[in-house]
Amino acid sequence: MSESRLKVFIRGSLFSILGIGLAGVLNYFVRREMALGLTVEEFGALYGMIAVVGIGLTFSDLGLGKAATVLVAESPDNRNRSMTGIFLLKSCFSLLVMGGFFCFHRQIISTYMGSSGTFAAFALLISILFFQSWESLLTAYWTGLKKFGLSNIIIVCRAGFLLISGMMLLNWHGFTGAAAAFAVTPALFAIAGLLLAWRIEGFRFDFHIGKALWSRLFKLGGGIAVAIALLNLMYNMDSVMLGKLKGETSVGYYNAALPIMQIVQLIMFLPQVLLPITVDIAAEGDYAKLRRIGRWAVLFTLILAPSAFIFFHFTGGWLIRILFSADYVQAAPAVTLLCCGMVFYTFANFIFQILLSMNAITYLVLVSCITAVANFLLNWTLIPEYDFSGASLATLLSYVIFAVLSFGMLEWLVMKKLREKRNE
Repeated sequence: MSESRLKVFIRGSLFSILGIGLAGVLNYFVRREMALGLTVEEFGALYGMIAVVGIGLTFSDLGLGKAATVLVAESPDNRNRSMTGIFLLKSCFSLLVMGGFFCFHRQIISTYMGSSGTFAAFALLISILFFQSWESLLTAYWTGLKKFGLSNIIIVCRAGFLLISGMMLLNWHGFTGAAAAFAVTPALFAIAGLLLAWRIEGFRFDFHIGKALWSRLFKLGGGIAVAIALLNLMYNMDSVMLGKLKGETSVGYYNAALPIMQIVQLIMFLPQVLLPITVDIAAEGDYAKLRRIGRWAVLFTLILAPSAFIFFHFTGGWLIRILFSADYVQAAPAVTLLCCGMVFYTFANFIFQILLSMNAITYLVLVSCITAVANFLLNWTLIPEYDFSGASLATLLSYVIFAVLSFGMLEWLVMKKLREKRNE
């Protein structure tokens, strides 16, 4: 790795450790306030609906966020046109998905919100789809420009605002107030993000996109869309299937374990920092270097995964009591499984970025398809028998499958590329 890339990597890593670490702690407090201020059923209904919205965000994004990072990193001069095109597409997709949810609002409210559900709360949570699609695109924009410090400052401020607004609105309006806090936050930060992009980078909407850029956008976004959509479906599938098969109480217990896993996501900064760097390395055709990066990630995972399992096996119940209350202590096994699974997910996502930088879209789609099908079948099999612990185990096993397939694909693809270079 060149000195300039090493500096970018170290700077991005440090900013991401601080930013994601602080945001993880603040998001834990958000979930804690919701858990203590609502009943278990209301808590499960809130986060069950947020998982449903997450599924909707998958279809409104369609991989365009990752495409934005790649396009901005590849060609900063065309970033205004690229971002404008993606803004238009994401806005259209978001409105279509929102329309679909509103068409089936009665069924969704009865299935995932139960007695806690009102149309006002439902509408507020569904509105997240539009504004969060814009907000996440701006995060991709800052990542593509390697402005990791600014990106993480925004993430921390967002988490802090959600905590403060959540506490206030929860006290004033209960369940509906909590839903309002989750709706207002992405709207505010989407608008603020656009203003920041204008002030700092001179961003303006440029509608002279041209056929070549549209073609590149659809080619890049199309394959990525399928892969990212499947992975995001898997990320939200456990809560959605728990709500469907067991009800909002099970979702409530499960979501007491999730914030601890999200703190473990502190190590998830590596894939985001890596993408702009690997784009440069892949453009130079240095595939051996990409393989070395992947093998170092294997070593890191093999050390960290068993350590995480042992640590959370002995501390999971204690952490639940301290961080939430004894009412949620039965979620302790889920903490162990989810935190161990997050290590494998981090590794797999790391390799995913390398494959993405190599433009291996077909291989990413194949890996994502296999993993998503496995995740659905595991959830369907394990949840009826083991409830939220079954959902946690399904998540762990799915992430292991994702990691093994991703690394195997990287090794095979690099060998193929190096063989082609030798034969030239």
